[in-house]
Amino acid sequence: YRGRRDSYSRCAKIVVDILITATDMKASNTNECTVTDPNGGGQVFYEEGFDIPLPDVLEIETSGDCNRTCNACMRNTHPDREKVDSWFSGNLMPMEKITMIFEQAKAMGFKKDLGLSHFNEPMTDPRIVDIIKLARTYPFRNIFFHSNGDLLTEELAKQIDGLVDWIVFSV
Repeated sequence: YRGRRDSYSRCAKIVVDILITATDMKASNTNECTVTDPNGGGQVFYEEGFDIPLPDVLEIETSGDCNRTCNACMRNTHPDREKVDSWFSGNLMPMEKITMIFEQAKAMGFKKDLGLSHFNEPMTDPRIVDIIKLARTYPFRNIFFHSNGDLLTEELAKQIDGLVDWIVFSV
């Protein structure tokens, strides 16, 4: 890893880009690449044989929706709300993309934690149980998400019981 090393936490997107790019490198028989951090954090350079320190958590948002408008959330406090509005509404990540991320994480040897939330409410995704079941077929150490708990029903609780390692409830 060359360039900015100050924040592995902002790197779900960067790691996904590295995973995608590293897989593309193998397919195209090249041994180096550069991935630009979309958040302006510089570039990540990868060359074959050079170990990339993977983060402890891979976070993905399978849905961009949330049923709340919390004052502390970036969804509601971002200084350029119009710029980020499209990130947060009506977006469901295609299952093919989710599977691709899981496959590429496995190919890179990622065996740490998978978080299924960030600035969203994961239980707004009607496929969340299927996504968690799919994730369980990969070597993730722990699977978790953050939730406000509003959408957790007894039926959903029974469906995810034993599938997730923990849920962090924000109140």
